[in-house]
Amino acid sequence: METVLEKATEFLVAYAKAFKEAGANGICLAEPAAGLLSPSLIDEFSTPYVQKIREAVEDESFVVFYHNCGNIVPLLENVKGIQAKAYSIGNAIDIEEALKVIPADRLVIGNIDPAGTLRNGTPDQIRRETTELLTRCSKYPNFVIASGCDIPPATPMENLEAFFEAVRAFYEG
Repeated sequence: METVLEKATEFLVAYAKAFKEAGANGICLAEPAAGLLSPSLIDEFSTPYVQKIREAVEDESFVVFYHNCGNIVPLLENVKGIQAKAYSIGNAIDIEEALKVIPADRLVIGNIDPAGTLRNGTPDQIRRETTELLTRCSKYPNFVIASGCDIPPATPMENLEAFFEAVRAFYEG
């Protein structure tokens, strides 16, 4: 297992460096399956490898953005150890739990439900949930509201517009 993880890490470092050399400002490293691990297993099979990737490529002009959309509440201390500059948190957890653990100098991004709310919800539901999340979490200086994961294909444009309208209204009004 360690050999496979080392090889995968070497590949991902080279892959990230290629993006960096091409002029990208960062990568998103998505690791939702790590949410299935126990704290001891994530420390053995995930965190050190993600750290190695981050340390090999991250600098003032290139950011590693860590994404996990699993139930990582029991793993937040472990995930914090990655020391990413940004953490994208899926809607499987209350993002405020992550905001309480991740240091304030690291962004915590998320976590409107991409399928249940953005894809299948109504514009009114989206405005309500977006405003509620902003009301609860905007007190954290490192909170950035966003979808909790990829926005599904065929998400109605009016739903996306409702999300952005709610964000604008919250900060302007």
